[in-house]
Amino acid sequence: MYIKNRQTELFKEHKIESYLNKIRESILEKIEKYNDIYILNVDINKEIEKILYKYDLVTLKIPTLNKETILSSITEHKISGHRFPKNIKVDKNEEYEIEQVNHLVSFIGNEELFNYSPSSNNPKTVKACIHSNRLEFTLSNWNKIRGNEETIEKLKKEFSDDLDIIETNLSALKKDVNLFKNDLKTEINKFFTEKKNLIVKENKTLEKLKTL
Repeated sequence: MYIKNRQTELFKEHKIESYLNKIRESILEKIEKYNDIYILNVDINKEIEKILYKYDLVTLKIPTLNKETILSSITEHKISGHRFPKNIKVDKNEEYEIEQVNHLVSFIGNEELFNYSPSSNNPKTVKACIHSNRLEFTLSNWNKIRGNEETIEKLKKEFSDDLDIIETNLSALKKDVNLFKNDLKTEINKFFTEKKNLIVKENKTLEKLKTL
């Protein structure tokens, strides 16, 4: 692979748990500041949906690749021998012409999630550039591509494998997010229910204490 632009190793920078835990902590910190009157009168189910929507959890969109509109091109580059992989024998002081295939794959959804790995064990990573709701893949055999059927098939498979890895990871992230939302709903419901019961109990106790 020849790297024309700075590429990102997708699904590696952070764990999805860290992203979701920050959301959870922020939500719990906020609802703990609700006053008693609000808690007593709140419709718990509606409040939960309101909270999820506010924190973009209802509409949190795991990226979806649009494989129907992939844009591909072949470009030529001159690079010095020292940039070649170690397994390719070249003169490090010479320049060589190589061809590179570039694939642009558009997507919809939250691009930030490409920086997070799913909770599944040892998820694979993929290198690509992210910009303007598109992923750019740059692939090369460090030689000529045009007319080289063996290389074409090899790079085609490499690109297909990259897309499969991405879609597998995105599917796993979707499961993680859905599980998180369900657990969070349960936790928020428990908080409001217990808090309501505590407030009611305290109010009844105070009423009894002040009765002559």
